[in-house]
Formats: sequence, structure tokens, C-alpha cells
Amino acid sequence: MNHNATRLADLPLGALGRMALIERAELIEHDHGAAVAGVIDHLSREAPMPAAMPSRLTWAVAFNVSGPLRSYVDEWTAEIPWLQAWSRLATTRGGKRRYVPLEQLALSVGCELRDDWQPEAARPVSEDQALDILGYVYAENHPDVRSFVASRFRPLGLNEEDCEDVCGEAWARMTRNFWSEKARQRFLACKSIASFISSIATNVAYDILRRRRVEERHVVVDANSGTEDKKIVEGTPDPTTSVEEIVLTRQNRQLLASCLPTLTTREREAVTLVALHGLSLKDAAAQMGVQPPRVHQLRAAALTKLRRCLAQRGY
Repeated sequence: MNHNATRLADLPLGALGRMALIERAELIEHDHGAAVAGVIDHLSREAPMPAAMPSRLTWAVAFNVSGPLRSYVDEWTAEIPWLQAWSRLATTRGGKRRYVPLEQLALSVGCELRDDWQPEAARPVSEDQALDILGYVYAENHPDVRSFVASRFRPLGLNEEDCEDVCGEAWARMTRNFWSEKARQRFLACKSIASFISSIATNVAYDILRRRRVEERHVVVDANSGTEDKKIVEGTPDPTTSVEEIVLTRQNRQLLASCLPTLTTREREAVTLVALHGLSLKDAAAQMGVQPPRVHQLRAAALTKLRRCLAQRGY
């Protein structure tokens, strides 16, 4: 048996994690390169997979080994044999749809645009290729996310438009936090992409419900007429309030206009179609000639810049 193969097979997860990243990647490629290539080949039948993806996936697995991999299973420890961990990564999981963690990891790193998490040979594919993969990921997972949000939160008071907004914001946060050039962390496929985005959507939905309860508590009742005048008490805005709500509920278009020059042309187009014209993300994407996830990215970038601009103006 090859020395490297025996060495890797016998290593516990903790010992492998203490190796240098390049050494881990070389060992994983030596022992599991064929399996990694097989995962990419399987995905390429449905999703656009660039030639560099096997190398990129190998390095992503090696990156995971340094600690995050242990979050896949609660009872895992540093003493777990590497082959047990690999088996969990490469094996089909249960559920309504076929879920292989290694495939989910491959799709996720295919969407990444940050260029310093991988060596040069396995760095992000071009932006166009990454967006093509993101389009596939969106098409495959959005129906499940949308169904989850509707079944969970329509009984709690969210309408169809609210649910669509929740999903849009969840995808925007996913792209901003994990797949953008300035992402601060990686999605490591500890669960399926649909499940992960559904968990983000849950947080978004509860933010909306909490904000509405706060607004309801600030409804002013006219004691003389007995009518209700829904008016938010003046002061510091709720930090969860969105840019769209700040601008639209206060009818302050001049404020928005003063901040628009901070955006790129495409960011301005995305936020204008969604926030001002009221288009759904799907309709905005069709008008812009892009996939809905691209609108999520542009809108997220625009809102970040607008929040900064609004904060500088005291909002």
C-alpha cells in the first residue's frame, strides 16, 4: 500500500488538521482525487462546472479539516479517524432530495468570489462562471426555501409578498456573507444549501414580525375620535428597519437621491426596481436580463452602501 495512503488512512481528524493546508490538500488529492473528480463529473451533467473545480473542491475539503469539519456531527472529536469523516462527506444523506455534503460543498465553493481562500491554481472561477453556478443553485433550492417560508410564516401573519421578500433577503445575505468578494466566512456544507438558506430566512422573517409588533405598540389612539393614527414615535430608527422602509415610509425621496451616486449603475438599477418600483426580485431580474441571485447580490451591495450613506446623514 502506498505510504501516503496508509498515512492518511490512519490519521485521526485532529492530527490531519494540525498539518499545513498544502500538505492536507496533497494527501486528500492523492487518496481521494478520483472521488472528488467523480463528484464534479456528476454535477457537471446539470450545473456548469469549470475545469479547475476538482482542485478547488480538494482545497475546500482540506480547509474544512482544520476545525469546521467537526461541526458536521455533534459527537465528532479530534480522535475520529479521517476515513470516518470522509465517508460522511461523500455519502448520500437522507431526506426528500439526495444530499451529498461533498456536492453541496462543491456548489458552494463554485459560487465563491473571494480569491485568498485557495491557492492560485484553485482560486475562484470567473465572475460569470460563478454567477452561472449561483443561478443553478438558486433554481435548484429556491422552491424549497419558498415553500418552507410560506408554510412556516403565513400562519403567523406574513402574506405572499412578505414571504417572497423574506426569501430574497435570505439569498442576499447568503451571497453577501459567504459568496461575495468581501465574504468573511465560508459555507462549509454542514447542512444542505436549501436548509441553510431556510435558517437564514427564519431569522429574516422573525425580524419582520418583531418589527411589526414594535410598530403596533406605537400606534397612537386619538381619544376624541376613537380612531387609530399609525405613527411611529420619532427618535432613533429600529436598527432592523430596512433602507426601503426608511426611505419609503418617510416619503423622503430627496434623501435617497443624495445617496444614489454612491452606487454603481447596476446596483442603482437593482435597488430602484425593487425598492422604488416595487418589482419582485424575479421580475427585476427579468428586466435586468440576469438571474435572480445576481439581483440579490446587487441589491445587497446597494443596501449596504445606502445604509452607510443614511447613517452619515443621521438616519
